[in-house]
Amino acid sequence: MEIRVGKKKLWRAEPAGSVLKKAVGIMFREKKFAPVFFEFAAEARAANSIHSLFCPEFDAVFLDAGRKVVEIRRVKPFSFVTPSKPAKYLIEVPAGLAKVKAGARLSW
Repeated sequence: MEIRVGKKKLWRAEPAGSVLKKAVGIMFREKKFAPVFFEFAAEARAANSIHSLFCPEFDAVFLDAGRKVVEIRRVKPFSFVTPSKPAKYLIEVPAGLAKVKAGARLSW
């Protein structure tokens, strides 16, 4: 799927569409990986926490139900992250490639 801000393409992301893909995410991948898109069941904070066990360093882009970026966080390997604001979506991108700011509205 193509993720855009306005008409500008940011990333081509692979959806984590199954329970297995959501559980594995970017674990065991190289530093340069294709971004992965997650849709959570509901907009929330604690329920949508993530981990980086066996993951390379990455940027976590959290979005609310309106597809607005609410937080961008650099995630180090072997850590746990809870978004600071409720999030409905997450895009995991290689470290340093977030290229978007909080408040931007994305589309796909």
